[in-house]
Amino acid sequence: MPVDVAPSPAPTRESKVVSLEDAAALIGDGSSLALGGIHLHNGPMALIRALVRGERKDLTLIPNVSVGMPAELLIAAGAVKRIYASYVGLEHHGLAPAFRRAGQEGTIEIHDIDEPGSVYAMRAAAASLPFMPFPPGHKAVDVTRLNPDDYKVTTDPFTGEDVVVIRPLMADFGLIHVPQVDQFGNVQLEGAPVQDVIIAKSAKHVIATAEKIVPVEVTRRAPERTQIAGFFVDTVVHAPFGAHPTSSHGRYYGDEGHVEIYKALGPDRYIEEWVKACPTEAEWADKVGGARIVSLIEGMANNVL
Repeated sequence: MPVDVAPSPAPTRESKVVSLEDAAALIGDGSSLALGGIHLHNGPMALIRALVRGERKDLTLIPNVSVGMPAELLIAAGAVKRIYASYVGLEHHGLAPAFRRAGQEGTIEIHDIDEPGSVYAMRAAAASLPFMPFPPGHKAVDVTRLNPDDYKVTTDPFTGEDVVVIRPLMADFGLIHVPQVDQFGNVQLEGAPVQDVIIAKSAKHVIATAEKIVPVEVTRRAPERTQIAGFFVDTVVHAPFGAHPTSSHGRYYGDEGHVEIYKALGPDRYIEEWVKACPTEAEWADKVGGARIVSLIEGMANNVL
């Protein structure tokens, strides 16, 4: 005889949204961090400031190909033990003083990898490969000779020719700042995605801070705009203005004047007078000033510098 079986309840999904403080608490001393954005754009600065306030130590940084303020601020705070980088600087504002000082004094371990190395190492991690080969000709690049721990030369089993390979770099945490995400982690980017997509695919735990959190119905209506699927993202944080002083593509310009404040104060005074003097991001925004924030937003909206 047929047996009546009660229908199973519809599965529920848990929101991935947490506070900035709870997200920062996930990252302990000694963690490795992949940093999203590029130059003075789309930096996960709210989360970086939270880590500085929490006085993290012995971090390993695996940043994007041309990193600026996110890495510079952590180095200035004495939070970094090691960095894999091809460039750390303030773009047209000049050199990154904390990075330069740390390199000269030998207080951090610098792995000088090139831009293709950064991307290929993350691709290897994303694909769970033991290494990633470069196109022919990479053996002529100095970094392959100067960094034998990261680059190796092996034999192509198909041609018998030498091929340069790089080992995977899989970060404990990938930190990205995005314009829009839903509560389940589906990220919709604006402007250039830079390295954020491969960071999301290669890190063990991905934290996306966002200008805006929208209902999942919004991302469902335009699935073609979702460049990072929710299953790659573990934690979501609402962090409006959370890229400042870098830009947030499509939302506001970078704060050029604020970068000049950093340069004028120097790394140590800036940490004390700005980051630690503002225990919350609300206080940070107050110190920056509402008029300044509005000008950056309107500048982007009107497409003017």
